[in-house]
Order: sequence, then structure tokens, then C-alpha cells
Amino acid sequence: MIRLDRKPRNGGERLVRNTFLAMSTVEEYAGDRFSPSLLDEFYRRVTDGVDPGSCDRGKGLECGLRRKPYGGLARTRSDKPVTLICAYCNDEVGDPGEHPAVRALNIRG
Repeated sequence: MIRLDRKPRNGGERLVRNTFLAMSTVEEYAGDRFSPSLLDEFYRRVTDGVDPGSCDRGKGLECGLRRKPYGGLARTRSDKPVTLICAYCNDEVGDPGEHPAVRALNIRG
């Protein structure tokens, strides 16, 4: 789809396309600190135009956007957990001797 510059056919393909486009500009943010507004910006870019109901992956499996705990995350969440995640990403909290790979895996999780 990306190599052929074809329009996405469903929500899953749109997520892939949006993620690819967002990651192609990530170097522009290299000097920026992690912040709730930066995370919100990437969340909006990746989910732009995605109907959560259109990204079923198969019987019994659901796209992460449809899971109840994540529904409306960018609009309804408390800022405290996100602020703490950003502080961890910015090395403001956590073990200063922690290996960067471990920190990256924790952030991803």
C-alpha cells in the first residue's frame, strides 16, 4: 500500500499509513522533550481518520482503539499518569543507572 501509494482500504491500513507518515517526520522532534501535548499530537496523527470499528483483526480480537480502557484516551485520561510517563522518558524519574534499552522497553509497555 505504501510503496504503491494506494489509499488505505480499512482502519487497519489507515493506522499503518498514518504511523508510517508520523515516523517519517520523527527526526523533526529530536530536540523536543516528551510532553502530554507531544504524545497527544502523535496520537491524533496516528488515529486520524480511523473508525475504530473498521479495524477488526479477526474473530475474537479487537483493535486496541476499541478496547474499553483505551476508548477516548486522549480526551478523558487524567494527566498525572501521562506526566509521569513523560518525566520517565525525559530521565527526570527512575534509576539513573538504568540501561537505555530497559527504559525504552518500559516506555513502550
